[in-house]
Order: sequence, then structure tokens, then C-alpha cells
Amino acid sequence: MCREPSQQKNFRTNIVLKKLVSIARQASLMKFLSSEEHQCVTHKETKRIFCMETRIYLCQLCSDSHMHRGHRHCPIEAAAEGEMERLLQQMTSLWEKIQEI
Repeated sequence: MCREPSQQKNFRTNIVLKKLVSIARQASLMKFLSSEEHQCVTHKETKRIFCMETRIYLCQLCSDSHMHRGHRHCPIEAAAEGEMERLLQQMTSLWEKIQEI
């Protein structure tokens, strides 16, 4: 495999491939969420909520509890998407630094 940087800079997004990747990620996430480790020990429900304050996964009942009331919550899918974006930004920044060397 060639490790030389490409001279082409204006790549086009393959919309069909982008949609397929999105579907695959969603299916993978659903499989991941249905695993035993993502079941709330207390309520036996699937943890589908991410507490942004404590950075842990919660079931709906736990997110409504007094321990997490007042915390910012979001669906796990949104949290995962946010983390992906953050990682992509870091990778882009690192790639730009490598290109400067």
C-alpha cells in the first residue's frame, strides 16, 4: 500500500456509502446496547441515556432519579456521534501536524 500523501485535495463524498456506514453503525450500536453489560442492574432496563455530568450510561429510571436530576442528558446515539466528531477533529489536527513535518 502506498503511504505517500495524495495530491488530490477535493474529494467528493459518496452519499450511498455514507448512508450504508450510518446504517452499519446504528446496527452495531443496537447490538452493543442489547448486550448484558448495558442492562441496568437496578432496573433491568437497557441503558440508553448518557449523563454528560458523570459521563456514565443510564436507564430512563436512573436518569430521572435524584442522583442525576438537574444533570444534562442525551441519547447514547448523540453522545457517540459527538465523541466521533471530537475524535475526527483530533485526528485531523494530528494529520495536519504530521504534514508540516
